[in-house]
Amino acid sequence: MKRLFFVSLAVCLISLSSSASEKNVPSVLKSFYKTFHNAQNVNWTEVDNMVRIGFILNGRSQYAYYDNEELVVIATEIKTDELPKTLQDQLTDYKGVVTQVYEMNKNNEKEYCVVLDNSSKHIVLKGKTKLSVYLEEKK
Repeated sequence: MKRLFFVSLAVCLISLSSSASEKNVPSVLKSFYKTFHNAQNVNWTEVDNMVRIGFILNGRSQYAYYDNEELVVIATEIKTDELPKTLQDQLTDYKGVVTQVYEMNKNNEKEYCVVLDNSSKHIVLKGKTKLSVYLEEKK
């Protein structure tokens, strides 16, 4: 499930094509620490040709995605009841248990990604004001 989620989240967040390489990581980390100087438990990996930096800030799990030194999107793990009410109400349209919810901030625009799990499949929902199925995978 974790692997599915991280792949889903990466796809859910952006679809950019660039080339991250380990030689860019030090400059990306330098840029990251300028923005998130109080971040704790920092780790990084390459995902879809970008650098994904996982960290804890203000008690919340977050992921910052960088294309070279440019911050592309920040994904913050939130609780279901922190979704906008209109999106919370839409969850009843889908069968499954909510396993993860992320608020994604890209260029000061918020979008939400919700991962559901039921007996037959994993479902990723995505939306700003209306959730729709972004990805479904049979178990």
